Amino acid sequence: MADALWRASRDAIQRDRFDDLIALWQRWLLQDMPERALLAQSLGLLLEDGIPMDRLFDRGIAVLAYEIGDAWNTGLIGVGDEHLVTHQIYDALHSIRLEAVRAGVPHPSNSAESLPRALVAASEGNEHAMGAFMTRLVLEAEGVPVTYLGANVPYDELAAQQLRTGASLVCVSFSIAQSVADVGRLLRALDRAQDPTRPYRLALGGGDVANMPIEQEVEGLSLATHRGAAPDSIRAFARLEEFVPWSRA
Repeated sequence: MADALWRASRDAIQRDRFDDLIALWQRWLLQDMPERALLAQSLGLLLEDGIPMDRLFDRGIAVLAYEIGDAWNTGLIGVGDEHLVTHQIYDALHSIRLEAVRAGVPHPSNSAESLPRALVAASEGNEHAMGAFMTRLVLEAEGVPVTYLGANVPYDELAAQQLRTGASLVCVSFSIAQSVADVGRLLRALDRAQDPTRPYRLALGGGDVANMPIEQEVEGLSLATHRGAAPDSIRAFARLEEFVPWSRA
């Protein structure tokens, strides 16, 4: 097993090939054995070896989660196995975050109020918050204090939290079952509640949102045009590797 992990990790680090690593993670997570706990160690070692967190999540964890969901959808595994693996992945992600906090990465509870803050949540009706949680981790790794709201956050409540926290970046993830109409409901809720003297940027992700015609939902809203708003203040992303550079700008 150690040799297989070393070879798969080498391919990911040197050749940007994650297929063998993902297959190895699947075997660990679908077996009732101690190797399940090795996912967190594997992720930690890959990060230590220099793989950027956004790339590791996009090309590793997101693909793993998709393949597990597809295996359930096609009947290869049961719902119990799908839930088991999903929560094992969450355990590994929480472990990464805990190690980052111990290493001194800013945390919402101890960050100065003057620092720019991000608000991260899964959209109303979206019970699958893994994408939002990974967004939280990459932002915190960048030194950005994050207020994280988790899954299925009502749009009006999300808007209220933006006002309360003064977040300058709002990130919302959608599920594959949601449509452009859901995006429109979010945008209208944010538009109704916005403070025009405190502009912020809005990042949308997950599901098929990057391919949705969100421009038609943005048209006519003051959210993207109020004083101080950037020209690209509302963007949809398919990958964290696209989102991170934009978030730094």
